[in-house]
Amino acid sequence: MIWNNQLGLVNIGVVSPQRSGDPQFTCLPRVFVIVHKIISEFTLKPPTRMTEISKIEYFRVPPRWLFVRIETSDGIAGWGESTLEGHTEAVEGCLEHFSGRLVGLDSRNIEDIWQLCYRGGFYRGGPVLMSALSGIDIALWDLKGIAIMKNMV
Repeated sequence: MIWNNQLGLVNIGVVSPQRSGDPQFTCLPRVFVIVHKIISEFTLKPPTRMTEISKIEYFRVPPRWLFVRIETSDGIAGWGESTLEGHTEAVEGCLEHFSGRLVGLDSRNIEDIWQLCYRGGFYRGGPVLMSALSGIDIALWDLKGIAIMKNMV
C-alpha cells in the first residue's frame, strides 16, 4: 500500500519490478485509484447539527399492518413497519411508551436509541417489544438516509 497525498491510500498490490521508482502496480492497476477518486468526489456527509425527534406516530392499516412515522425538528419524516399479527394493540401500546422516552433525542444516534429502548425496561425481548423496536429502528435509518441525501443535493 502506498499513501498519495492527493488520493489517500492508493492500492493494495505489488510494486512492478520494471518500474521500482514509479508507484505503479501490477495487481489491480488503476481500478482502485479510479474508484477512490469517484468515492471521494461524492462523499456523503452526515448532517452536522442535531436533528431531534419531535413526533412519533403510528398508523394501523387493515387488515394487519402497523406503520411508524418519526418526524424530526427539521420536518423530515422516516417510516418503519411494526407489524405483529394479532397483537397490533400491544405493539401500539409499546410504541406509545417509547414515544415518551424518545422525543427530544438526537435521531442520528440510532444504536443508542435501540439500546435505550431494549434495555430501558424491566423485561427484555419478546415479540411485542421487538416489533415496536423494529419499526422505530427502520424509521430512524430511513431518516438518516433522507438527511444524508438531502445534504448531498
